[in-house]
Amino acid sequence: MKKKIWLGIASILGILFVSGALYLSYESNNHYEVDMTRAETITVTSPAFEAGGPIPVQYTGKEEDISPPLHLSDVSDHGVSLVVIMDDASHPLFKNFNHWVMWNIPPGEQIPENITHGATVSTPDGAVQGMGYGQNRYKGPNPPAFMREAHHYIFHVYVLDCMLELAPHSRKKNVLEAMDGHIIQYGSVTGLWSNAYLK
Repeated sequence: MKKKIWLGIASILGILFVSGALYLSYESNNHYEVDMTRAETITVTSPAFEAGGPIPVQYTGKEEDISPPLHLSDVSDHGVSLVVIMDDASHPLFKNFNHWVMWNIPPGEQIPENITHGATVSTPDGAVQGMGYGQNRYKGPNPPAFMREAHHYIFHVYVLDCMLELAPHSRKKNVLEAMDGHIIQYGSVTGLWSNAYLK
């Protein structure tokens, strides 16, 4: 009996140790605080969903898993490139778990739907997708089936005064570090996803 108890305790401690190690590894590769003191506000919306509303299923890992369109208002004429970062702000283990990172997007009023997979994309011209969720592509909401609470997915858009010289294997932290001091505008839009939305 005592042996089983000690084995159970050892298993729990092992799980906690692995979880802690994974957390520290994730944080070291994805967390960086950028200087936002220069950043003016832009308005970011999506014709696919209302701000604070449900993300349609085609933009999730439950179906087509394509990136949603984004519309931007009041982008500065001084903008040289855009960066898009999409995070799950409600992840139970990793705060702001990164799903998508793309940089060197030409400044404009919209980012089109269904960005192709891969590091370099044809549209938007010259844009580069980094390693979000372990792949060079958009990865939409796809929580395990047993999770029913809504998660908050934030699409961050940054307007920069430069282009970024980064390798395609770069992660969110690399992008944040490279654009620090070059952010002239910022805006975001949040969408929700819950497995409870599935009919």
